[in-house]
Amino acid sequence: MRFLAVGEAMVDVVAPAREPGRSHAPIELRAGGSAVTAVLAAVALGAEATVVARVGDDPAAALLRAALDEAGANARFAVDSELSTGTFVQVGDRIVADRGANAAFAIDDLGSLEADALLLSGYVLLAADTAAAGAAALAGPAAWVAVDAASAGLIHAVGVDEARRRFEPAGVLLANAVEATALTGLGDPEAAARELAARHEVIVVKLGADGALGVRGEVVEHVPAACLDPWLGDGDAFDGGVLVGLARGLDLRASLELGVEAVARSRSPA
Repeated sequence: MRFLAVGEAMVDVVAPAREPGRSHAPIELRAGGSAVTAVLAAVALGAEATVVARVGDDPAAALLRAALDEAGANARFAVDSELSTGTFVQVGDRIVADRGANAAFAIDDLGSLEADALLLSGYVLLAADTAAAGAAALAGPAAWVAVDAASAGLIHAVGVDEARRRFEPAGVLLANAVEATALTGLGDPEAAARELAARHEVIVVKLGADGALGVRGEVVEHVPAACLDPWLGDGDAFDGGVLVGLARGLDLRASLELGVEAVARSRSPA
């Protein structure tokens, strides 16, 4: 099956919290961003997968290309001559991100959207500078089109009604519990998912250590988490697995379980 992920391509720099009096700690440098992480998860499950994103003309982009190539994934990168590749830095619980070239992603960067499944990052769709490209991606010909809600902060910044309007063309909406509450005002994840299901064929709410739940029509399914300690990129890997399952014709529960498997595989890529 052919899988496309449209969204952020980032270099992740991850380190543990610095202990008092210490300035040295193990630092991990890796390919990241929503689209890259989802595609790596899809490839690990046997899909033919491509990242559609915008990067800089710099060594960080070369790192991303090399990581995708090593995994057997494809990189359809537009190259920005002015902005650098996006960077995400996490030290303990503190996070700093620079969207870099991702903020200039445009309709012309999309190319062909023929695929069995397309996953769009909500950042692309909700951020003012990339919203047009996001809307064009949702209008593409992929058999399954999904969007990840991405950010409760952006949902509130755009406005709940406007965010729901932008998400509506997607057959599949994926969100975490905070984003589902932001979209509905409902604190109970299942109640929020049921309300959102009126506008989408499939709703998935990610619950961290409590696993995930999905709603499709009258069917509601819960699955346990792959790991009890949430880690950077788990949600994006889960998205990739769920969408691969749906595109393969699996039922809701089996698709959710494939998302769980995708997270487990991403934790131990070897």
